Amino acid sequence: MTQEQIKTIKEQEQNLKSASDFLEKATALLEEWKSLQPKIQSLEAYYYSPQWQKDYERSNQTSLDFPHGVLSEDAVYLFLAHQQQTAIDYIKLMANILDSKPSK
Repeated sequence: MTQEQIKTIKEQEQNLKSASDFLEKATALLEEWKSLQPKIQSLEAYYYSPQWQKDYERSNQTSLDFPHGVLSEDAVYLFLAHQQQTAIDYIKLMANILDSKPSK
Protein backbone atom coordinates (compact mmCIF):
# COMPACT_ATOMS: atom_id res chain seq x y z
CA MET A 1 0.00 0.00 0.00
CA THR A 2 1.37 3.40 -0.93
CA GLN A 3 1.75 6.35 1.42
CA GLU A 4 -0.88 8.18 -0.61
CA GLN A 5 -3.37 5.32 -0.10
CA ILE A 6 -2.64 5.23 3.62
CA LYS A 7 -3.11 8.99 3.82
CA THR A 8 -6.45 8.73 1.98
CA ILE A 9 -7.69 5.90 4.21
CA LYS A 10 -6.76 7.79 7.39
CA GLU A 11 -8.38 10.97 6.10
CA GLN A 12 -11.59 9.18 5.16
CA GLU A 13 -11.61 7.32 8.47
CA GLN A 14 -11.53 10.69 10.24
CA ASN A 15 -14.30 11.97 7.95
CA LEU A 16 -16.44 8.95 8.88
CA LYS A 17 -15.81 9.46 12.60
CA SER A 18 -16.58 13.19 12.45
CA ALA A 19 -19.75 12.63 10.43
CA SER A 20 -20.90 9.77 12.67
CA ASP A 21 -20.30 11.80 15.83
CA PHE A 22 -22.17 14.75 14.35
CA LEU A 23 -25.10 12.63 13.19
CA GLU A 24 -25.48 11.20 16.69
CA LYS A 25 -25.67 14.74 18.13
CA ALA A 26 -28.00 15.93 15.35
CA THR A 27 -30.35 13.00 15.98
CA ALA A 28 -30.49 13.83 19.69
CA LEU A 29 -31.16 17.51 18.94
CA LEU A 30 -33.89 16.61 16.47
CA GLU A 31 -35.57 14.44 19.10
CA GLU A 32 -35.33 17.28 21.62
CA TRP A 33 -36.79 19.71 19.05
CA LYS A 34 -39.67 17.30 18.40
CA SER A 35 -40.37 16.97 22.11
CA LEU A 36 -40.46 20.77 22.48
CA GLN A 37 -43.09 21.22 19.76
CA PRO A 38 -46.10 21.05 22.12
CA LYS A 39 -44.56 23.85 24.22
CA ILE A 40 -43.72 25.88 21.13
CA GLN A 41 -47.23 25.40 19.75
CA SER A 42 -48.65 26.52 23.10
CA LEU A 43 -46.38 29.59 23.02
CA GLU A 44 -47.48 30.42 19.47
CA ALA A 45 -51.16 30.01 20.34
CA TYR A 46 -50.72 32.29 23.38
CA TYR A 47 -48.81 34.89 21.36
CA TYR A 48 -51.59 35.19 18.78
CA SER A 49 -54.40 35.09 21.35
CA PRO A 50 -56.43 37.95 22.81
CA GLN A 51 -55.03 36.92 26.21
CA TRP A 52 -51.50 37.86 25.12
CA GLN A 53 -52.75 41.30 24.08
CA LYS A 54 -54.45 41.77 27.46
CA ASP A 55 -51.32 40.62 29.31
CA TYR A 56 -49.16 42.90 27.17
CA GLU A 57 -51.32 45.93 27.89
CA ARG A 58 -51.40 45.16 31.63
CA SER A 59 -47.64 44.70 31.74
CA ASN A 60 -47.22 48.22 30.38
CA GLN A 61 -49.36 49.56 33.21
CA THR A 62 -47.61 47.82 36.07
CA SER A 63 -44.13 46.70 37.07
CA LEU A 64 -43.58 42.95 36.92
CA ASP A 65 -41.00 41.44 39.25
CA PHE A 66 -40.47 38.28 37.20
CA PRO A 67 -39.13 37.55 33.72
CA HIS A 68 -41.71 38.46 31.08
CA GLY A 69 -39.85 38.60 27.78
CA VAL A 70 -42.74 36.66 26.28
CA LEU A 71 -44.66 39.94 26.42
CA SER A 72 -42.20 41.83 24.26
CA GLU A 73 -43.55 42.46 20.80
CA ASP A 74 -40.58 40.86 19.07
CA ALA A 75 -39.23 37.97 21.17
CA VAL A 76 -41.82 35.32 20.31
CA TYR A 77 -42.27 36.50 16.72
CA LEU A 78 -38.52 36.42 16.08
CA PHE A 79 -38.20 33.02 17.75
CA LEU A 80 -40.99 31.58 15.57
CA ALA A 81 -39.45 33.10 12.43
CA HIS A 82 -36.04 31.69 13.37
CA GLN A 83 -37.52 28.25 14.00
CA GLN A 84 -39.29 28.36 10.63
CA GLN A 85 -36.11 29.38 8.79
CA THR A 86 -34.13 26.68 10.57
CA ALA A 87 -36.74 24.09 9.59
CA ILE A 88 -36.55 25.28 5.96
CA ASP A 89 -32.76 25.00 6.05
CA TYR A 90 -33.08 21.45 7.44
CA ILE A 91 -35.55 20.52 4.70
CA LYS A 92 -33.23 21.85 1.99
CA LEU A 93 -30.28 19.95 3.43
CA MET A 94 -32.31 16.75 3.76
CA ALA A 95 -33.53 17.09 0.16
CA ASN A 96 -29.93 17.43 -1.03
CA ILE A 97 -28.91 14.40 1.01
CA LEU A 98 -31.81 12.35 -0.34
CA ASP A 99 -31.10 13.46 -3.92
CA SER A 100 -27.43 12.50 -3.77
CA LYS A 101 -26.69 8.99 -4.87
CA PRO A 102 -23.76 6.95 -3.62
CA SER A 103 -21.24 6.83 -6.45
CA LYS A 104 -20.10 3.25 -6.51
